[in-house]
Amino acid sequence: MVQRPHLPYAAALCLWATVAHAQTSCLLSEDFQAPGLPAGWSSVPGLVTDDNGGNTAPWVVGTAAAADANGYFPLPDDPVGNLAALANDDAPPCDCSMDDVSLISPVIDLTGTAHAGLHCRVYHDGRPFNTHAWVEASADGVSWTLLQEVPAVLGDWQEVLLNLDGYAGGPVQLRFRYSDGGTWASGMAVDDICVFARPANDVEIVQATIGDATISPFLPGERSLPYSHMPLEQASELVATARIRNLGHTAAAGLTLTLEVDLNGTTVYSGSTAAGGALAPLADTLWVVHTGWTADATGNVTLAWTLTTDPADEDTGNNSDTTRLVITGPGVVNNQMALDNGIPETFIDNDGAGFSTGCRFELRGGGTLVHGLAVKVGGGSQPGARMTALLTDGELNVLAAATTDTLTQADLDLCYAGGWMYLPFNQPVAIPQDRDVMGLVRYDAGFGDLQFGAGGKVPLGSALRVGSDGFSVSYPQRAPLVRLVLQDPVTGTGPSVVLPRAALAIVPNPAHSWTHVEIPEPNGADLRVVDAAGRTWTAGRHPQGWAALNLDHLPPGLYVVELVGRSGIRTGKLLVTP
Repeated sequence: MVQRPHLPYAAALCLWATVAHAQTSCLLSEDFQAPGLPAGWSSVPGLVTDDNGGNTAPWVVGTAAAADANGYFPLPDDPVGNLAALANDDAPPCDCSMDDVSLISPVIDLTGTAHAGLHCRVYHDGRPFNTHAWVEASADGVSWTLLQEVPAVLGDWQEVLLNLDGYAGGPVQLRFRYSDGGTWASGMAVDDICVFARPANDVEIVQATIGDATISPFLPGERSLPYSHMPLEQASELVATARIRNLGHTAAAGLTLTLEVDLNGTTVYSGSTAAGGALAPLADTLWVVHTGWTADATGNVTLAWTLTTDPADEDTGNNSDTTRLVITGPGVVNNQMALDNGIPETFIDNDGAGFSTGCRFELRGGGTLVHGLAVKVGGGSQPGARMTALLTDGELNVLAAATTDTLTQADLDLCYAGGWMYLPFNQPVAIPQDRDVMGLVRYDAGFGDLQFGAGGKVPLGSALRVGSDGFSVSYPQRAPLVRLVLQDPVTGTGPSVVLPRAALAIVPNPAHSWTHVEIPEPNGADLRVVDAAGRTWTAGRHPQGWAALNLDHLPPGLYVVELVGRSGIRTGKLLVTP
């Protein structure tokens, strides 16, 4: 067993991006979060013959794990534990022929609606090569009109945004149709359906991120990734991206995006950019902002975004957003470089087989020394499991390795409590010039199970999992909790830079099924509920006001509620009763 110092707990909940906003009101809203198809929804045909000769519904509600039970329907688990409507050609309960199967919505009344739109998420990867997926609509449930043939995209949900103006003022039904082309295939998934009325002027900030989201993570030599922690010695010009969407029925003109950047509460950048043209209805665009500012001190960076239009937006509830970044340094979060948000939202393994997992890092050269990796394990991990920290180049050629380490119960207790394990390389690795590197942790099968935490959604290619053969590579959508450490670690109870802390209002408390948490931040805040073992039960972003929390999925016990906003961190204890 290699003796190692343990790293301090993270300073704050730091999200590189916010989740996509939803329309403020839906004429039909369905997220399939209850078992079975919702009332009013139907599948055609009602039953199909499965491989065992039985009759099975072609459309069911299930998780990503259920979809990919046989390994050929890689539905992204987004958000973690999410349920969706599935036409599963590959795995139980169907695993059957699906030449033409449809999921049909209830009748939606668009009376009094002059302009309408549909927003939903669809997964369709086209595998093996001849499957198809369509979105259709009908005014009478008999004659159907094609709205879109969904393109094949492997490994990611697609956002579908369609015009329903042709059905405004009357009834409409939606049909999601899938065909396996008469052969074995994967399937189709549908989720988060919203049919909404469209005013003339309505734009939103869908997502705000650190980095240039127009640059592929696979492109070497360009710093573009959405870092949550950046060492001061690695800092370069702050670049950020906002995805803007036009939900109105007219072209959005007079768009102005304002960004204000604060470092430890002091404004270091403030600027506005006007769009050169109009954004078409139901269209998205990426807005990249080059601030010209480079961090010159450690601490907490907050990016506050505001979007305005001329003529004025008719719904400004989704026209602002906040992004955060921690500038680390010697003694400040141990000079870590990270993509993750520090929260084990899910866990990465390889069904008991050996594997490696970690993140891509775009390093600036000039004498940087990488001392080791900070990692967080959990889930089904067992004492005795073996792991090895690796630093590779972009082609997975090993640059440095640590001595193989054996997991102890103390390590698990530390990670459950929110801490990090430190895996030092045998000697620090010098990075003399700019290059992309991979910080990976390898699990050696046969000595106990091991799962690595992952949290914070990242673009495909930012994170990876490599099989024991060294060739089978997959790209998780949440960053493994694997960080570069650019100093000998400083042990202690916490980093030297923290946000100010204040009490949190939770009413009622104790609580049984529901409670409410006050969100005093004008720009909203990030909230999570953590149990005594450090496991996160609830996490998300909430606007100013009172956030209603459903507690039905929480076992009785004592929890910590943490709220992170621009003004600091608020914490409170919540007692959930039977």
